[in-house]
Formats: sequence, structure tokens, C-alpha cells
Amino acid sequence: MTKKHMLRKTGSSTVETSVPPIRAGFTDSQLVRWMALACVILCAGLYGWTADFPMTFDDCYYMTDNPFFAQTSAFAYLADFRGFAEWPLKLGTDPDLTANMLLRPVAYATFHWNHGLDGFEPRWFRVVNMAVHAANGWLILVLLMKLGRALEGRGLMSAASVRFIAVSSALVFLAHPLAVESVTYIVQRFTSMGAFFVLLCLVLHFQAVEVDGWRRQGLKAGAVAAALLGMLTKEDVVVVPLLAVGLDWLVVGTRLRCGAAALPASAAAAAAGACDGDGGLGGAKWR
Repeated sequence: MTKKHMLRKTGSSTVETSVPPIRAGFTDSQLVRWMALACVILCAGLYGWTADFPMTFDDCYYMTDNPFFAQTSAFAYLADFRGFAEWPLKLGTDPDLTANMLLRPVAYATFHWNHGLDGFEPRWFRVVNMAVHAANGWLILVLLMKLGRALEGRGLMSAASVRFIAVSSALVFLAHPLAVESVTYIVQRFTSMGAFFVLLCLVLHFQAVEVDGWRRQGLKAGAVAAALLGMLTKEDVVVVPLLAVGLDWLVVGTRLRCGAAALPASAAAAAAGACDGDGGLGGAKWR
């Protein structure tokens, strides 16, 4: 093993001693990769034993007992919104059965995929829910690392604090009892998938500032796509543009006017915007 040497004074003489090398810690990229594995293992350990629990309550109401669910796997109803929305009225059933599917087609697409894979057996429905929950925990880590590095660059937080807050927040989110509903209650994939697209949108939004050219525009377009998919998963995802502007202003330090002006440009995934080439992130100045 390679040894480093140092000089130590003892009285009037100088003695050369050897000390073992100090191992460098994880880099940010290594930490992010290892945490991806940790998120999967933690979710599997916490929720794997619930995979075969039977469906219950709204799981049955919106899927197994829903007469429109199995008949709409091809999503042809998207071509006739009004006819599909009025279909329950003609049959004397609850209009919410079709309205829910019209408002949340992305989530229902994943339910249909699960149904095609193994019918209404709950195992794979919950495995997907676990995977989404694990991905959310990892995205929280990535997002907080990015925001924390911005605060560190402004001298408001130490590097150790950035890592501690990001890792502990991700682990608490994954293990918190409030997450039980969105993982084990199958139909609540609406909530966990909505959160997934919110987090993905924010990560891509803040990642865009770290690159230039076509990669920046690709990340902006990805953020817009994530926001739109989220809005078609659960309606309250509509607030994600305001979240992006708020975090940009309060955490990153971008002037509020500049961050708000960047929204139309981001929504179009275009290079042109109200800000200069640093476009609405990382303390950009208003022009």
C-alpha cells in the first residue's frame, strides 16, 4: 500500500513517520447512484410483503367493478370526449367513472398495462406503485442536491449539509407512514405518479441551467413534457410551473421577474426568452 510521509519533531531531532492515506469520500454522482439502489431496496423491504393484498375500496370502484374500464383499453374514447362522458348517464351509473378516466388518462394507461399483464391480480399493480415511490425518493435526493449546491454556491450552506439534507429527506420520504396509502392503495397511483412528474419536471428544469445549446433545449422540452404528463395524471400538478418559479426565486436566487418571464419560453422549449443566455436560473439578471 502506498504510504504518505510526514515529519514529526521530537525534542531536538526530527523523525520521519508514515501515515495511511486518507480515502476520498463519495462524489455527488457516486452518491446519487448508490442512493438509487438504496431507494429500491428500502421500498422493497418496506412494501414487498403487501404485494398480494387484495384490492379494496376505490380499487374496486374505479377498476374491477367499473364497467367502462375493460372496454376502453384502446383509449378510442379520446376521440369522443362528450359521448364517453355521457355514457354513464345513459346506463344510469355514476358519471365519475368516465370523468375520472377522461381527466387522468396517463394513470389509467398504466392501469390498463397492468391489467393486460396479469388481469386484476394485485401483485404487479403494487410492484409498479413501489417502483414509482422509489423513483420519487430518488428524485427528491437529486432535486435537493441541485438546490443545495445553489445555496452552497451562495455561501448559505455547507457541502456536508447539502448531502445530509438530501439523503435524509429522501429516506424519510420513502419510509414515512403517510406514504402507505399511495403505495399499497392501488388507485392512489394518481398521487404518486403525479408527484413523480412534478419532481421530474423540477429536476429537468434545474438541470437545464448546467448545460448549453441543444441539450438545454432538450431538457426544457423534457420538463414541459413531464409537466403535461403530470397534469394528465392528476389535476393538481397544474401548479408545477409556479413551484419551479418559486424555487428559482427563493432558493436559487433568480430574480422573480426573470424567473416568471422564462416560463413561456420554457413551455415552448425555445431558446428565446426574456432573460439572457443563462435563462432564468442560477441568479440570471433581468434585461
